[in-house]
Amino acid sequence: SIQETLRPITHICPAKSCPFKTMGTCNFILSAVCSYLLPPLGVYWRFGCGLEFCICLVLTILGYVPGLIYAICVIGCESPARKK
Repeated sequence: SIQETLRPITHICPAKSCPFKTMGTCNFILSAVCSYLLPPLGVYWRFGCGLEFCICLVLTILGYVPGLIYAICVIGCESPARKK
């Protein structure tokens, strides 16, 4: 099942709530794919135009790899529901 497949991923993430529990898997996959193509786009998809997006945009302007690493960390370990 999907729960058993995602179990190793949830142990890697240090966040208190796993992103797979707080949002749909399809949304997570789409934001991850968008982040690979253009890191700020994936962060915007998940968090909107906020601090995370601005940081990712600046890092991507400075270099693709720093923006990509930041986007992976933010999308993988932070829950968008924490802002509500």
